[in-house]
Amino acid sequence: GGGARRGEGVSGPVGEWLKAEGEARMKMADHRRLIYRWTNAIYRLLGMKIPRGMGSLFDKGEKNKREKFDRFLSYYYGTETFEPGTYWYNNADTIQFFIELVRIATCNRTLLEPITIQKLFRKKDPTRQASTWIMVQEELDKTNVTAAELRALFEGPPRMEGGYPRGRPLFVPIPKNPKGHHKYNKSGEEGGGGGGG
Repeated sequence: GGGARRGEGVSGPVGEWLKAEGEARMKMADHRRLIYRWTNAIYRLLGMKIPRGMGSLFDKGEKNKREKFDRFLSYYYGTETFEPGTYWYNNADTIQFFIELVRIATCNRTLLEPITIQKLFRKKDPTRQASTWIMVQEELDKTNVTAAELRALFEGPPRMEGGYPRGRPLFVPIPKNPKGHHKYNKSGEEGGGGGGG
């Protein structure tokens, strides 16, 4: 059949679908940006060095903000975690991501509730949209997760310790019960499961 050009003046169900897809993708990008900002907040609280500018990592022609935070995510979490086609890239869910991060930091001891994750992060100045995100020490103290555990998560070369990823870039596995419904590559799942004791 003949087709209208994609996205241009397509009405009816297909037009709606394209619009919804665009919105979904936009939302994923927003989630990825927030994951990057909250990761910076964790680094700040732990007194770990946040790379500035990262000139060496970027081509000089990179003016695209979106790409900037995606590059940062690759720097923090590696391409196996955040690369187009991976679970977290295609199904970025900020709350679920940090629940998973805490789970691996504590070797499966702690599964925080979504509301707890939300309380851990807040804007320095809530009235400013561009305000820096911070991690709230008092809220962290209310959990049984320690700063030392979070620091150990990101320190050193990428490796597995007792079946849990450690180091930077940090590999963040696909959650046990993935909520995401966007397609993703299943690679990197071999060798999952099992273990534990």
